[in-house]
Amino acid sequence: MTGVREMSIVELDAALIDLSHRRRQALRAGRPTGDTAAIEARRIAIWNELRRRGL
Repeated sequence: MTGVREMSIVELDAALIDLSHRRRQALRAGRPTGDTAAIEARRIAIWNELRRRGL
């Protein structure tokens, strides 16, 4: 994931919240697994970056 390491804590937090909302909406709408998997992969990358920073 390019860009995750360059993002500030505030940007990472906002992206995480946005992706969580988008994931919930996709699951409710019954979107294909590929759509939700892409969102989930991005969420995991952001979580990993936050953990790497010790947050």
